[in-house]
Amino acid sequence: MKKTILFPAIIAAVMLGASAASAQTGDVIGHIYSTDIRAYINDTEVPAYNIGGRTVVIAEDLLTSTEYHDEFRTLLVGDFYPNALSSGSNATDGGSGRIIGDIYETDIKTYMYDKELPAYNLNGKTAVAIEDLGGFKEYNDLGGRYFYDDDTRTLKLDILYSNFPDAMTMLFDNAADVTYSLSGDKTHITAEYVPADKFSVGGNTTETEELTAFLNEQGNGMIPVTAMINGEEKQIGWNFTHGTKDYYQTGYRTPDGGFTDGYGYSFTGEETEVYELRDEKINFYFIYTDVAKDAAKDLEHPALTKREEVEKDWWLHHWNKINDKLETDDYTFIYAGFYGLPHGGASENLLRIENDGTYRDYAKEFESVSLYGQKTFDNVTIDKENEKCYFRYDKDYVIDLKTGEMTAKEN
Repeated sequence: MKKTILFPAIIAAVMLGASAASAQTGDVIGHIYSTDIRAYINDTEVPAYNIGGRTVVIAEDLLTSTEYHDEFRTLLVGDFYPNALSSGSNATDGGSGRIIGDIYETDIKTYMYDKELPAYNLNGKTAVAIEDLGGFKEYNDLGGRYFYDDDTRTLKLDILYSNFPDAMTMLFDNAADVTYSLSGDKTHITAEYVPADKFSVGGNTTETEELTAFLNEQGNGMIPVTAMINGEEKQIGWNFTHGTKDYYQTGYRTPDGGFTDGYGYSFTGEETEVYELRDEKINFYFIYTDVAKDAAKDLEHPALTKREEVEKDWWLHHWNKINDKLETDDYTFIYAGFYGLPHGGASENLLRIENDGTYRDYAKEFESVSLYGQKTFDNVTIDKENEKCYFRYDKDYVIDLKTGEMTAKEN
């Protein structure tokens, strides 16, 4: 990278290296300077500084997902999802090259994934160089690449991250599902977008077994993801795999110096969490959603009848399980509910939908006996041959499904 570096910065870099060789933890070994270089990470402008001619950012101020545990003396740099970045600009009043802080010798190790990064301790915070997070114009093993323009004094870093929320939104907007599979020559992943089920808003993402096995076996790396767009195969993103480090809570240290996993233990409020630093593996998709949507926007979706539109609306807003269902030429009858509510609760409906989209919700015709306003039914049986529904609430009832009339059975 061709980058203008002031002569004092070169001297600072030499002095920094020389002093660090003999310094003790906590000693001042250099300074951090203001810079006129404007830094961008994934198109978000972030505050930047200069250390020894390199453009650095403060990890703890920049990323909400950074995690540190003092017992391990280890800082884990989090992901670079744009919404997790704290944006800002440089504090350049006073000009470039102004000393704005000290650098301290430290024994703290800084990792991104499982790769240790050169880092600088700023009396409790950590600076990392953008140049260490990516390769110059080419992706490095951290999934990053940077571009520098000396005319505009801008440094831009593109770094892969799991943009699953954006990709899901794109699927929802197009009522699409996607399946990822491994290409025959194992050089890329193909994405096939298909219309979602007619009662779904889409968003189902699946991998073939062959692809999952391939990704589990491969080491650090990136593999392109492609899709057919207007009859042409185009790249729509990347799949990224890397070893990583992560903290796992294993239990609690008790006031007497003991340990408990928490089960059956009565807490006093003086316990401290105990963590373990583990080596893991991370795998995610980074999808260019503005490109991928072209592979999904022209999908042909089945037209819904008026009663199917009603069923879809109830399915999306009121139910997570359909227990039983009867469809005829004239109506649809559904016994469904939402289960897993707090306190083990459930909320059920008995719904009869006409062809014109009008419907009768029989649950509305009963008073709730629950503290939370929920209604559930016992012994629900749909006799599909005779088009009857039998159930019990406060007493036994039968619905004539042909007419929709509900009557109480005599005891």
